[in-house]
Amino acid sequence: MQLETLEKTLRISSAIENFNKYPCKGETFERNLEFTIRDNKYKIEWYSNLCTLYINEFEMMFDHVYIESTWPRHYKNFLQFYNNKNEIVAVIPLEKYDK
Repeated sequence: MQLETLEKTLRISSAIENFNKYPCKGETFERNLEFTIRDNKYKIEWYSNLCTLYINEFEMMFDHVYIESTWPRHYKNFLQFYNNKNEIVAVIPLEKYDK
């Protein structure tokens, strides 16, 4: 996933707040993206060929991410992470439906 595409995806939803992007110390092919969703902090470490999602001490590698509404839950949209086999590896709910 290209960095510009990832950044654009993360900026689409108003539920994704406090978005920051910065390069790692002296690296040219690595970037860190940090953001908040519903008071939970997330970090993505982007490399030109692979990304890693960090949630506290948990880390998970992924290939691409989309905002979708395909999970039948109590939320309008989800940030869905996929591996290179196009399998969903993580889902973060974004916006709750009004009651």
